[in-house]
Amino acid sequence: MRFDYNLILVLLIWLLFYISYKYFYAKAKTFPINDVGFIWIFTLILYGTIPYMSWYLQGQKFSILNQRLFFLDPEVENIRYILYLVLACMIGFMVIHSFLSNYFAYFNLKESKKKTPQPILFLSILIFVSIIIFESIFSGLINLESASTRSESYAIMNALPTGFRQVFRFISIFKNFTTIVLTVYIFQTWPRFKSILIFYIIYLVYFTFISGGRANLLLFLFSTLICYHVIVEKIKTRNIILFGFGGLTGFVLFGIFRQNNILDMSQLGGFGEFSNIWANAFKVQKSNELMPFSVRFNDFFSYVPSQFLWFNKESPSIWFLKTFYPGYIEAGHGLGFGIFAEIMSGYGILEAFIRGGLIAFFMFLIMKAIARDNYWWSFPLNIFLVLNIFQSIRDTSFRFI
Repeated sequence: MRFDYNLILVLLIWLLFYISYKYFYAKAKTFPINDVGFIWIFTLILYGTIPYMSWYLQGQKFSILNQRLFFLDPEVENIRYILYLVLACMIGFMVIHSFLSNYFAYFNLKESKKKTPQPILFLSILIFVSIIIFESIFSGLINLESASTRSESYAIMNALPTGFRQVFRFISIFKNFTTIVLTVYIFQTWPRFKSILIFYIIYLVYFTFISGGRANLLLFLFSTLICYHVIVEKIKTRNIILFGFGGLTGFVLFGIFRQNNILDMSQLGGFGEFSNIWANAFKVQKSNELMPFSVRFNDFFSYVPSQFLWFNKESPSIWFLKTFYPGYIEAGHGLGFGIFAEIMSGYGILEAFIRGGLIAFFMFLIMKAIARDNYWWSFPLNIFLVLNIFQSIRDTSFRFI
């Protein structure tokens, strides 16, 4: 295997990540597991370097393990350009984040001293149970259980009228947040309700194998790790790294397994979660398609119901599928989009630096608002943001706003 100079870039990226880790660790005085800035940097490194390491370790070429990257077969210069974007994003983010943290109070939210009020607890339980019942009835009404694959269930959901999809999305957000509220309460009263937590994890494991959706289980386990570390007892850094590596490995292997219920590396699921983000960027780079203005800035008005807008609202991931893979979206599949594809459709390395800085700026404002008075809902909101910040890399940069 010949030496690849891109490896120097990757090593530089990892070095800067280690420096960033020490920076966040010094601020938090413990492993910064609930620091949304650190988690964003970590996610950027995962999506930004795993495809490269796969390429390098496979003899400096992509194989069928990387699905679309194998067929796109990007040049070494294209790979290097992605790494430059990762580096520019990271530097832009850390420059603005460190500047704001030095001149203003640093907001690394501690667990709220106030326990979840009893009325809020009862209301959360009521909402959670009601949503579970609603989802069960709704799934039966639209015949969702008839779907034999996860993609078929997505196709059924996408075929629903816009209003129904909006309601379902709103309910999903409520369910996720109430789940976090209840999880925080379980750890605030630890170990009193430990058996309930174990039962729910077993239920999620079962549901994961039935539905094929791995994200809910992984994110819930991550939320329990955050709660235990912040509320109950500090977990050693070594153990957190082991948990993280185990979770990531399980995530990838299950992505392979769920295609045909066999562990077949040649299946589409494979390492697509990371490879697809690179492939999307290369596809945009090679094409002459211009992303419409309304699509490019969709993050800033995505919360506005489409019925109140005078133009067709469309996310970059939907635009990408309709433009390049129309048959794929009709079958209920998705490919994400990614921050690198966004930058490829814009102004390159300079935009990567600016985009990283803007993400740090908006993230700082949000955390300032959340942590200012440290109410009972501050810590659950902090966890909610941490769990969803990966979409800033996987989908669109400002989706967390």
